[in-house]
Amino acid sequence: MTDAGTFEDPRRFGRERAVEGLLYTDFGRDVDRVFFVESFRVGVGGGASLRTREQVAPVVTARPWGWWITGIAAAVLIAGGLCFSGKLGTLRIQGPAQVEPAAAATATIARISGSVQLVGPRGARTAGPGVMLQAGDRLTVGDAGSLIEVRYSDGARLQMRQNSEVVFRPEGGAFFYSTRANARAEILVSKGGLAADVPRLPGKREVFATPHAEIMVVGTRFTITAMVDASRVDMLEGQVEVWNRGTQEAVDLPAGRYAVLGAQAAVGDRPAAQASAGRGTRTRQGLQVLYTFREGKGDIIRDLSGVGTPLNLRIRDAAAVRWLPGAGLALPASNMIRSQQPARKIVQACRQTEELTIEAWLRPLRVDQQGIARILTCSQNTGLARNFSLGMEYRYAPWGASYVTRMRSTVAEGEGGYPEIYTLRDLVTTRLTHVVFCRDRHDKLLFYVNGVDQYGAITYGDQHTFYAQRRETGGRFSNWDPRLPLVLGNELTGDRPWLGELHLVAVYNRALSPAEIRQNYQAGPQAE
Repeated sequence: MTDAGTFEDPRRFGRERAVEGLLYTDFGRDVDRVFFVESFRVGVGGGASLRTREQVAPVVTARPWGWWITGIAAAVLIAGGLCFSGKLGTLRIQGPAQVEPAAAATATIARISGSVQLVGPRGARTAGPGVMLQAGDRLTVGDAGSLIEVRYSDGARLQMRQNSEVVFRPEGGAFFYSTRANARAEILVSKGGLAADVPRLPGKREVFATPHAEIMVVGTRFTITAMVDASRVDMLEGQVEVWNRGTQEAVDLPAGRYAVLGAQAAVGDRPAAQASAGRGTRTRQGLQVLYTFREGKGDIIRDLSGVGTPLNLRIRDAAAVRWLPGAGLALPASNMIRSQQPARKIVQACRQTEELTIEAWLRPLRVDQQGIARILTCSQNTGLARNFSLGMEYRYAPWGASYVTRMRSTVAEGEGGYPEIYTLRDLVTTRLTHVVFCRDRHDKLLFYVNGVDQYGAITYGDQHTFYAQRRETGGRFSNWDPRLPLVLGNELTGDRPWLGELHLVAVYNRALSPAEIRQNYQAGPQAE
């Protein structure tokens, strides 16, 4: 037996009378639904309450007379109700008894920066601090520097970064409802990134959706990135269940893990390993420049690759740097380290192989450096005159920062090094870190951090449309400019400073294999 629910009028009852034990039936194609009346109460004010329990049984034979029983039972109930009440009453039939859900928390814009558009079901509205969001509101966050923070009355907090689009409590469309969770999505991330801090509350469960996934949330901190071909969820605290629309599979995602959702799914660990302090053997095949920062004084950093004419570097302001004991150079303030000659030997060698590896052992001073802050670059300015660069970019808390490479080719959009290739988000820490970017002649891209492939996504041009499952850029290096210098810690224009410690920098004219990358990582920053 199962409780089929309560059928009642919402008005308060006065004196009540009951009719109990009546039976009526409902015959379907496959089962008989038999309802036993537990109570039928009628109030003096005309209201009525009917409580039943249901028994489902397989159909054995057709019973055309069943509808007569149903009709008679219903007539008796209604007539009895009218007789008991003495006047015409209202009988409202509701579905199965359910626990009344808690009132939905209100959401209000707490902070806004840059360009943000708010469009509701009835048109555009002004977005600003204190504005309460309504179901169906669409928030579009503009380009660089734009940000919006939304806070809920129950303590939850959301942040949307630049080039993002989300819909608050969507009321329609392909992804507004989760059949798996049997609930409407609280937030639909249709493009870009969102970071969420959701407190754990009794009985509260939210659904966050993207075109590729559903995330069932019960108190946690996480980030979501919706790209063209996939979505990515990174767990910072707690645990969520993720439903992959592409593979129709569920994944339990605990803290410290990430999942890429789409036609090609991937799950892995977020990096937390401390860099190796060992000293072993590094691979040297294809090496073009090598800087180990062991000079200990002065303004010259020597190229120790042993290949061709050394491409030595000069520190612009030697008094503003700090040499570290044993090896390493600290850049506590904006500075610049550049070659006095063009990086011709690097350009010519990479043109021959159509391959590139950029490697660095480093320790950022802060993770929130704006930019892209230049760790290493072969360029002349922030615009079109660039061959390649390695940097880091901070995209507002709590996403943290990523390492990013720009690399020029004959099919890159513009000659400034687009596309941009990113590691996974929130990888940058202030610990000693090994970073390696590779591109081979077959156009495959690798981006390793501390010996683990942490390739995140690629974006083309200024639109910042991210693709998580593309690992190629296309084109050749024949348009690289041999006149450009090699610069560390800044752009040649002086307006993209990177602050931190440099322990080793190397450039190869070939793509290191994953085994060679791990070999260099295990060798540590002091190996040659």
